Amino acid sequence: MKRFLLFGLIISLIFSNIHAQSCFTDSIATWTVLYTAYCDASCNPSYSINIYNIEGDTTINSKDYHKIFMFSYDYYGAIRSDSSKVFIIQVNDSSEVLLYDFDLNTGDSYYSSFFDNSFSVTGTDSIFDIYGHMHKIIYFDDYENDFIGQYWIEGIGSSGGILKPIQINDIILCGCGYTEDRDIVCFHKNDTLIYMPALYEDCSASNIVSIEELASTNLIIANTEKNIVIKNLMEDKCNISIYNINGQEVLTQSNNGRRQLEINKEQFIYGLYFIKIKSSHNITIMKIIIN
Repeated sequence: MKRFLLFGLIISLIFSNIHAQSCFTDSIATWTVLYTAYCDASCNPSYSINIYNIEGDTTINSKDYHKIFMFSYDYYGAIRSDSSKVFIIQVNDSSEVLLYDFDLNTGDSYYSSFFDNSFSVTGTDSIFDIYGHMHKIIYFDDYENDFIGQYWIEGIGSSGGILKPIQINDIILCGCGYTEDRDIVCFHKNDTLIYMPALYEDCSASNIVSIEELASTNLIIANTEKNIVIKNLMEDKCNISIYNINGQEVLTQSNNGRRQLEINKEQFIYGLYFIKIKSSHNITIMKIIIN
């Protein structure tokens, strides 16, 4: 009997811990987001860091909300949590809309009033943050990911940051005009780092380089029709990793003394990827679009 009681207590603690991680609107929270702009026909990216933060409270229609800003001065709206749902009232609006529903499971659908469309959940998973707390992940259809935040992370937001479900992400139009993309780099609660994808080394995303910055080094990354060509690898042992838009490592290999590598693109589906090149002295990360 004691064993069953102990087992039940452990399970209860696990689920209460998971639930405790599901709410990011009950404390001071900060999202560091890598903003990528593609402004030319060659899809060459330029990068900047945007910081979104919860600061202060407000009451709207008799409900308590937390105010969310970019860089502490650009007001974006007010958010609140109700169980596993998160709602937002955007600036210059008076009615709230559903931002997240972390109760969603495979086969469910999410209606976005922002896009006036429903999106289907294709799967769920879980990840652990820096402190070993488990967070539910919700995946949507690959095409739909471009619009509602790639994937959602319970207690954190989405892989595109806190506001990604109401921000358009149109990388499929690259080459036809100005397009943009967002990726979460770090998430802090009460000034404590909770989550940082394995791709990054620090919250400044300092290892992400643009075409112009890459040109100032000897390293060359060429995105040709059939291959990704990496030239001028300066050390005998460099680790090359490729991550998909979901932050999953889809390829890793070493140059084994070679100064040039060619990676066949046929093994990848169309989409946005990160190339991470790590040597004993340096780490370089770059975004590419494989089509």
